[in-house]
Amino acid sequence: MKKLDAIISVTLLAILFVLLVYINNAYLGRYRADLTENKIFSLSAGTQQVIKSLNEPVTLYFFFSDTDTTGMTSLRNYANRVESLLQEYVQASDGKIKLEIMDPLPFSESEDKANQFGLTGAAIGHLGETIFFGLAGTNLLDDQFTIPFFDPKNEQFLEYDITKLIYQLTEPDTMTLSIVTDLPVAGGQDPVTGRYVGPMVFYQQLSQLYDIHLVSANDAAIADDTDVVVLIHPQDLSDSLLYSIDQFAMHKGRILAFIDPHYEADAVASLRFQQANPSSLPLLKAWGVKAI
Repeated sequence: MKKLDAIISVTLLAILFVLLVYINNAYLGRYRADLTENKIFSLSAGTQQVIKSLNEPVTLYFFFSDTDTTGMTSLRNYANRVESLLQEYVQASDGKIKLEIMDPLPFSESEDKANQFGLTGAAIGHLGETIFFGLAGTNLLDDQFTIPFFDPKNEQFLEYDITKLIYQLTEPDTMTLSIVTDLPVAGGQDPVTGRYVGPMVFYQQLSQLYDIHLVSANDAAIADDTDVVVLIHPQDLSDSLLYSIDQFAMHKGRILAFIDPHYEADAVASLRFQQANPSSLPLLKAWGVKAI
């Protein structure tokens, strides 16, 4: 009798387990809790905004050489991290993002597809195995963008890279920014040390998403194809340039201004014996902008 009761109990537990799994998959799949310390599986507000702005479906193809990475524990763990994050994008998109996971085995259709997207395998391991670990995305217009390889060293930029790819699929026509500044945002040779200084990080990021025109204070006008004007610590802009910016403001009105009325000399300015002057933009008064 006890044996029969035990069998019935195990059977009921098995049925209950299957029922709970079904309910979870069918009705509770969209409700998740990120219990990790740094919320690594939670999408940022910026990413959620990009997903909400999707006006057409996109398809993501995640390529990972699952079969050929047996024993590569660290890489496989990171691949699971990437796949889990991609699933979060799918979950948040209400069907607008489709994810296909592919294991590009040698001489397979998946490997051919990876090559068609321009993904190249990396030689990893003692035997020099060719490992694919990248992402490709397409939209209904057959535009395509890729992340050639997910480098674990760049994990802190993982969400940014994926979101940037999705944004590029939603906005395939690159916007043009006119950045008005005399600060060395694009890098160049330091006149004091003679050494090359790399571009500022924000400039590197913007150049990956937009076409950029750099405009100095002495230039006559901004480019005709400008979509957005970015003013960064403007000083002593020429009259013709001020007129061009004012005309742009009246017709398009997309201006982002970084103005510091209390700009102080930094270490570089001090070394060059230059006076650090505050930002100046006479147009603010005409636009009805007042300093507080």
